[in-house]
Amino acid sequence: MINDRGYYLKVECSEADETVSIIGDKEGLEKLKKNIESLLGRQSAALPADISLLSPEWGGDSLTEDVPSDGKTLIKHLRLYRWE
Repeated sequence: MINDRGYYLKVECSEADETVSIIGDKEGLEKLKKNIESLLGRQSAALPADISLLSPEWGGDSLTEDVPSDGKTLIKHLRLYRWE
């Protein structure tokens, strides 16, 4: 399932394995990369800084809403933080 922006980016976690999985097509992973680069490019005076990626259920369109893998929970809000 592709999101409204035309890419696939899903985040899910497993409490049993204590893991977080980021699954995306090339465009989705490029979007994540651009968000990380945006945080890295911020001036120190603008820190701490964060970016939120939300699923449609949470009012956004950055994350794809899809069925989670077996035994995993779909993450609907991913926050990327940068501080010094």
